[in-house]
Amino acid sequence: RVLNVFASLDRGGSLSMCMNYYRHLNRSKVQFDFVTHSVPLSDVKDEIISLGGRVFVAPRYCAYNHASYLKWWSRHLQAHPEHTIIHGHYYTIAFAYAPVAKHYGRCRIVHSHNVRAGKAEGLGKRIELGIVRRLTARNSDVRFACSDAAGRWLFPRADYRVVHNAIEIDRFRYDSDVRKRVRKNLAIDDRCKLMLVVGNLSRQKNPSGVVSICQALVRRSNRWRLIWCGGGSLNQELEQTLKSEGLLDYCSLTGVRSDIDRLLQAADVFVMPSLHEGLSVAAVEAQAAGLPCLLADTLDRAHDIVGLCTFLPLGEWDMWADAILSDCTLREDTAAKIRAAGYDVALEASILERTYVEIAGEYCRF
Repeated sequence: RVLNVFASLDRGGSLSMCMNYYRHLNRSKVQFDFVTHSVPLSDVKDEIISLGGRVFVAPRYCAYNHASYLKWWSRHLQAHPEHTIIHGHYYTIAFAYAPVAKHYGRCRIVHSHNVRAGKAEGLGKRIELGIVRRLTARNSDVRFACSDAAGRWLFPRADYRVVHNAIEIDRFRYDSDVRKRVRKNLAIDDRCKLMLVVGNLSRQKNPSGVVSICQALVRRSNRWRLIWCGGGSLNQELEQTLKSEGLLDYCSLTGVRSDIDRLLQAADVFVMPSLHEGLSVAAVEAQAAGLPCLLADTLDRAHDIVGLCTFLPLGEWDMWADAILSDCTLREDTAAKIRAAGYDVALEASILERTYVEIAGEYCRF
């Protein structure tokens, strides 16, 4: 059994990636359990249980509860010797629990899902992150990354394996009939440009940049709409900003959604002005739907899997608005290209499964 460690089970990109693989593993060979540091969403927990997994809630880590946090891990690992592999997706506290896992003879995987833009941080925060990164690399036996950029960032002096953020390609394949039905339900006519943002409402996703794009759009046209799918701490703040700017009639903040595949059919453009990303699962899904994607030019060019991504500079919001309102190309079937690039989870899950088995077999010899 592989114990996957998350900060929360809230449908973020790293959890989406993990669940995509979990659904396609041969669970008679490899089974997943999960540790979360907050109360999990009920539907996520229910699906994990239905697949044979379990969810354990650890105390939220803070400096003052360091000793009790380590004690929780010690008790857990003593009670669950079946957790041969500890797969950490929550790298910032791996330095705390990884030494405990080593003490109990478990294999420790640390997975880099992101690339943090250093210039967006203060000096103190950059120093703190640098120390955490060194401790994380030192306290891992195996290192995974969603992309080479993410691997180089978290493990600058160590080797790592790229594990693609693979998806269920057929679920996102473009369907014009689905597009018509969803747009009708959303009351969006054919002349209206619908842009879609997918991601937790956090500073990383640059909600102020999205507001600036909307301001540039409303100066040009009233035939556009925005849907932002995702929860997060900045939801109320963004809603208030949109209201004060007179943009709320154009924008819908839907919270967490389980039907992103259908909304991608209805959309005309996928927008991601993020400050930093490892390799976004949502961007892969958008390309699987044949959707034109506008991404910040600070993001890794590896996001462009099938040639549908355009990288635009942050701050040049008029340029973003013009690109959104421009004539879109016909939607194409991108399944073959995405599969060839290594993003078909039906194929990639078997590779990850073999990797887990090899790691466990090698590690258990010692």
